[in-house]
Amino acid sequence: MATSEFVRKARLLSKVIEKAFAHVRYPGDSALLHPSDSDAKAEVRGFQGKAWASDWRKIPCETIEENYCSLLFLSPTAFRFFLPAYMTCALTLEYGDRSSEVLSFTLYCLNPEVDEQAFLEHFLGQVAGFTAQQKEAVRLFLELIRDEHDDESLRREAIDGLERYWSGNRSLEDAVTCESENRLLERARLDPEG
Repeated sequence: MATSEFVRKARLLSKVIEKAFAHVRYPGDSALLHPSDSDAKAEVRGFQGKAWASDWRKIPCETIEENYCSLLFLSPTAFRFFLPAYMTCALTLEYGDRSSEVLSFTLYCLNPEVDEQAFLEHFLGQVAGFTAQQKEAVRLFLELIRDEHDDESLRREAIDGLERYWSGNRSLEDAVTCESENRLLERARLDPEG
């Protein structure tokens, strides 16, 4: 059962994720599949030809649930487009107390086993184009699971991912506060009289 603190932080984190991935565009139906997974076309079929393709925020959580394992087979540009939808869907399901494979599989995709060289190279290719802000959103997602989730195996997966790939220093509250301050500074710059 999700605690009120988990729900509060998950809602804040959803805003951070939305901001970090706001400008990521759909790569097109023909560019969804990772080149090394050409035999897995069925894995991305659930994402092709959809009306929400212009904006990852419009992807229904049910679509993510039905295609929870597809994240693994996506090209780097498709991974960057779909990952925020997976993270926000996982958070929504968790604070809604709905158990799902979305969270566990998203954690798996963010924390490849180091002894699986091919998967490690695949993963590093998928995240190579992430901005610092996007990496920070992923780190905060993993920290929230580490700090607030009640399932020990999911917490361990988040801890391992942080230690291996996603370490950093800013807290969720710091990221949200910094973002709010940036918006205020931007407004002041645009409207010095206001």
